[in-house]
Amino acid sequence: MGLTPIPIDSSLLASALNLRSGTSGVAIGPSGGGGSATPPLPPWKLIQTASPSAISDLVRGVLVGGKFIDTEAARLTAPVSNRASAANYRSLFGLYQGLTALSSLADLAAGKNVSAFDQARYQKTFQSGMAELQSFLEHQPFDGFDVVQGKVTSSLKTTIGAKAETDTYTTGTVYTGAINGEVPAFQGDVRFSAQVVKGGTTSTVDFDLTEMGATPRSMGNVVNYMNGKLIAAGVSTRFAVQRTPGTVPTVQVGTSTVKLTQQPDAFALQIKGNSVEKLTLTPAASTPAIYLAQTSGSTAGVSPDAQQQLLKFDGGSAATASAPGDGLSFQRALDANLSAVKSTVTAADGSVYVLGTAKGTIAGQTLQGTSDVVLMKYDSAGNLAFTRTLGAEGAAQGLALAVSADGSQVAVAGSVQGKLDSTDGKIDAKTTDTMVTVFDGAGQELWTQRAGAANADDQPASVGFGPNGEVYVAGQTQGPIFAAGGSQGSTDQYIQTFSATKKPLYDGTGAFAYTPKVVNSVQFGTSGVDRNAGMAVSGTNLYVAGVENGHAVVRLYDISSGKPALTTTRDLGDLQGGDVAGIAVQADGSVVLAGSTHNGALDAGTVTQAYAGTHKAAFVASLAGDLQSAAGDTLAYVGGGASDQAASAVTVSGGKVYLAGTVSTGAKTVGKDVVQTSDGFIAELDPATGQTLWSRQYAGRNGVAAPTGIAVSAQGASTLDKLGLPSGKVDFSASDQIVANTSARPGDQFYIRSGQGGASKLITIAANDTYKSLATKISRALGFQVDVKTLTAQGATQIQIKPLNDRMQIELQAGPVGRDALGALGMSEALVTTDAVTAKATAPGAQKLGAIAATNKLKAYYALTLPGGLNLGTPNDVKQAQSALQLALSTVRTIYGDMITAPADPTSASGAAPKYLTDRIAQYQAALSRLTGGG
Repeated sequence: MGLTPIPIDSSLLASALNLRSGTSGVAIGPSGGGGSATPPLPPWKLIQTASPSAISDLVRGVLVGGKFIDTEAARLTAPVSNRASAANYRSLFGLYQGLTALSSLADLAAGKNVSAFDQARYQKTFQSGMAELQSFLEHQPFDGFDVVQGKVTSSLKTTIGAKAETDTYTTGTVYTGAINGEVPAFQGDVRFSAQVVKGGTTSTVDFDLTEMGATPRSMGNVVNYMNGKLIAAGVSTRFAVQRTPGTVPTVQVGTSTVKLTQQPDAFALQIKGNSVEKLTLTPAASTPAIYLAQTSGSTAGVSPDAQQQLLKFDGGSAATASAPGDGLSFQRALDANLSAVKSTVTAADGSVYVLGTAKGTIAGQTLQGTSDVVLMKYDSAGNLAFTRTLGAEGAAQGLALAVSADGSQVAVAGSVQGKLDSTDGKIDAKTTDTMVTVFDGAGQELWTQRAGAANADDQPASVGFGPNGEVYVAGQTQGPIFAAGGSQGSTDQYIQTFSATKKPLYDGTGAFAYTPKVVNSVQFGTSGVDRNAGMAVSGTNLYVAGVENGHAVVRLYDISSGKPALTTTRDLGDLQGGDVAGIAVQADGSVVLAGSTHNGALDAGTVTQAYAGTHKAAFVASLAGDLQSAAGDTLAYVGGGASDQAASAVTVSGGKVYLAGTVSTGAKTVGKDVVQTSDGFIAELDPATGQTLWSRQYAGRNGVAAPTGIAVSAQGASTLDKLGLPSGKVDFSASDQIVANTSARPGDQFYIRSGQGGASKLITIAANDTYKSLATKISRALGFQVDVKTLTAQGATQIQIKPLNDRMQIELQAGPVGRDALGALGMSEALVTTDAVTAKATAPGAQKLGAIAATNKLKAYYALTLPGGLNLGTPNDVKQAQSALQLALSTVRTIYGDMITAPADPTSASGAAPKYLTDRIAQYQAALSRLTGGG
C-alpha cells in the first residue's frame, strides 16, 4: 500500500527538528509583519538612547529651521523583513519625533521668565511644526492603516445650532399648587388686550377677568376664558397651560435616603402662535419699570458664590397697590459663565438689553478666546430673547451699551486683546484696544470696528448714537489715540466717532454690507490720571463726564459739524477719593451727574439735601444744559451718615433721577479671607428738590450686593408682569445666521476634503451665512458627493455630515490659527467614514491592512485628537497644547504596541486544539519519524 503525499510546511518542520535536537531556532512572533523575534525599539527609546541631549538637540534643530519629522533619521534596531512594516516603523518614528518637538516647545513656552523674544520664537516655530505635521498626515505615511489628526467618526454634527422657530411662548412659573386651585396672580383687576395682525387686518381682543363672574380663576378656567375670546374674534392664536409635576426631594440621613414631602405641581402659561399671525399684548394700565443689573455674592473667600443677576422693580414712586410689597417683579440669575455685567438699557419696545463679559461657554456657545463680549436681550417679563457673543480670538470685555431712539440698533463698546477679525492686520497681542459692534434689534451683527492707540492700552467706558446715526465712543488711553494726538498725562480721555456706509449685497436676501471707519478722534486731559465715566448725546450736544486728576469734570462738545468741538468745561471739585457714576440728559435739556464723594462742598449749585456725616455719600447734581452756572443748578447728597454709600449707575426718566449703588455693611471673615459686605440700593429722586421719592435697600448672597447698571422703561410695569407675559410684541422669531448663534465671526474658516489624499477645499463663513447656506457650501465644495443636511435636534437647527457610501471618506481640518470656525460651530477635526467603528476584519477599510493584518493588532484608523488650532499665544493656550500633545504621544505608543502584538488567535487559546490542526501535526510527526528512522 502506497503512501499518501502530505504537504509539508518547511518552517514548522525546521522548528520541529530544532526542538528534537535541543537547539534554539528563530521564534515566530509578531513584529508588524517583519517576523523577527525582537521588534525594533520603540521611537521614544530611539530618541532617548541616541544621545542624552537628543531632545534638546531636536528642539535646537527646529528652532533654526530644521525638520520636525525626519523618517530617514529612524534607526531600526532589529531586522524587519517586510518592507511595508519597515516603512511604518520609520513613519511612526517621524511622527513621534515631530510630536516630541512640539511638546518640548510647549514646555519651553510654559517656563518661568520667558522673554517676549523667545516666546514669539517658540510660537512661530510651533506653528511651522503644526503645519508640517498636518502635511505629513495628509500624505498617508502608513501602509495598511491611517493615522488622522482629529477624530474618526461615522458622522459629524455641529453641536451648536440656531434656535428653531416654534411659534410658542412659555412664561415662567405663574402658580404652584393643585391643578384646580385659584391662582393668586389672577385675582383682582386683571385686564389687558391682544392685537392680532393677520394679512393686513388687525383684530383686538380685550381680556377682563371680572367677566368670568363667580367662576374660580384657576389655570384651566382662565385659559378657557381667554381662548373663548380669541375664537370669537376669529383668530387662531391660543393660550395653553404647561404643567411641571412636583418632585419628591430626598435627604441623606446617615446611610439612609429619606423622602421628603412631595413638592406641588408648577404651572406656566403658553401662547401657541403661528406663522401668519403677529401678536402684541397691551396692558390696560402701566407704570415705570426699573431694571437693575448686579453682582450678588462674594468673589472672595473659601467658597465664592458671586452670581450675575437681572432684577425688575415695578413702579417706583408710581407703584400701584397691586404691585408686590417690595416692588420686586422678578429676579433672574444670569448664565453661570457670565463673569461681569457692566450695563443695562431699555428699548422703545419695552425690552431690556444686558451687556457683560463671559469667561466660558455661554448659552451653548463656545468662546474663541479666553473671554468675550456678551449681549443679551430680555422681554419685559424677564424671558431671554437671545444671547450674542462677539467671537474674539483673544480676550474681550463688554464695557458700554446704547440703544438708538427707535430701538432698531444696539451699539456695544468694549476692549479686545489679540486678534478680533480676519481683517485685523499686524497687532500687538499684549495691548488692549477699543472695539465697537452695532447689532440690529434682532441681534444680527451689522458691523464691527477696531480702533484705539497704536502701541498703548486704551479702553472705552461709554457709547452713544449721534443725530445722524454716528456712533460716539468715550474712554481712556495711555498713549496717543491718533497720529497727531499728544498725550497730556499718564492716562487721558478720548472721544472717537464711528460711521458706516451701507450697500446692498445683491444676493437675493435683502441684506446689506456695512463698511465702518473712524471718522475723527479727540484726546484731552490733565497732567495726572484721567478716566472717562460717562457720555450722553442730546441733539448736537455731546456731554462727557469723567474724573480728571481727582476732580469731577463735565465737558460739553458741539457735534453739529460731525467732529466734537469743545464749548464748555465745568469742574465740580475734588471728589476726595470718590467717583463719577454717570451722566444723563433730562427731557428739558438739563444735565444730571451722579457719583460718590467724601467732599460735602462740591461746586454744583444750591444744596437741596445736605451731606450727612463723614462717610462717603452719593450725590446727584442737576446742571443747566450749557454747563454754565445757573440759579436752577442743584446738588443733593444721599447717605453718608453712619456708613459709606456710593452710587454706581444713574439714569433719568419722566423728569426723575434713578440711582443705584451700594451701602457698606462692614466685613466678615470667610475662612482666611476678609470679605467686605454691602447692601444694594436703588433710589428715585426729584432733581429739583433733591427729595428721595422712593428707595429700596436689600441684601445679596453671602452679604454682598453690588449694582452695576440701571435702566427705566417708562411704561414697563403692569398686570402682565403677574401673569409672566411680555408687554408689547410677542416675538416668536429667531435668527438663523451662524454668526448670531455662535462665536464664529465673518471670515472664520475651515478645510474639508473628500477622500484622504484629495485636495483640501477652504470653507469661509460669511456674515449672512445660515446653517442651510453653509450646508450648501460644504456640499458644493465636495462636488455634491457627500450627504450634508440640516436637521432639528433639541429645538436647534444643526448640520450633519455623512459619507454617501462606504467608499467615501470626508476629512475636516481646522482653519488658520485664530480664525478657525470648527470650534465655534461645535465641530472638531475628524475623518468621517462609514467603517469608523467597525471591527477591522469586516471593515471596508480593512483591505488596506492586507497581509500585515495577519501578524499584528493594527486597526484601520488611529485618531490623535490633536486640534489644528493649537498655539502658544497665551498661558492658557500653552496648557491646552501640552495636554493635547501628551494625548497624541500616548496614541503613538498605542500604535507601536499594536504593531508588535499578535492578533487574537483561537489556535493559541488554552484547551483542545481544533481537529484539523491535530490531524496535520500528526501527519508532520509521522513524516518526521520516517525521515529520521524514528531516532
